[in-house]
Amino acid sequence: MKLANTLLLASALFAFSNGQTTVCNMCLKGTFHKSAPSAEPNLKYKCAAFKDRSCCNTTMDTEIYDRSRGASNTFNYDHCPGKNMSKACKERFREHDCFYYCSPNLGPWIKNVSSKPTAVGVPIRPNQCTTWYNDCKDDYTCQRDWTSPWNFKTGTTTCNSTCKKFSEYYPNAKTMCETIYGKQFKVVGPGDAGMFIWFTLGSNPNDQVAKTYAKDNGMKCDANQMQLGVLTTLMTSAIASILLYM
Repeated sequence: MKLANTLLLASALFAFSNGQTTVCNMCLKGTFHKSAPSAEPNLKYKCAAFKDRSCCNTTMDTEIYDRSRGASNTFNYDHCPGKNMSKACKERFREHDCFYYCSPNLGPWIKNVSSKPTAVGVPIRPNQCTTWYNDCKDDYTCQRDWTSPWNFKTGTTTCNSTCKKFSEYYPNAKTMCETIYGKQFKVVGPGDAGMFIWFTLGSNPNDQVAKTYAKDNGMKCDANQMQLGVLTTLMTSAIASILLYM
């Protein structure tokens, strides 16, 4: 009887969750993204804010932390020789990376760019953009658009161009936020709905931003689907229970 009930629960959860994935609750299709958002209770460091519903796992969480320590095999914030990035600036980039890899709210802005799903024109709050810029304007980088190819021939991020201060590449906060990751962000006006790149653990404020944008642009966004992360976690537990009987 327990096995039958477990199978029934797993079937129901799968059917419900499979039908509830919408633009307001989905992950980018990328190498380091999960296929669908779900709870990640063991997230820590800067990505912990997404632990209730996340598109990244603990492996990516650790990778982002390693980038700030110069211990990453994929990217190094300290790419300018003798010009290590300040702690405050690294914190802002760690928060961005957690947002990009972990956020389940990017769906309304995902477009195919060169046959690759990419977040384009994500609205960012001006105060967060300003904080990011102020914390990094005196730091150094060698590439204006970080989505352009980097040189990894030495095994780590290596500069192909001259290192300059952020303020030399970007004269103001808006230019930096709308340039450094290609066309990923668009800075909105003070009274407009914009995404929080970082926020404290608790209710995700970007849920409402995604829902508002989706509604205004005729996209499907069912409020019930915000529970998908919890349902996916329950389904995983149900499957684990099934395996005990096999």
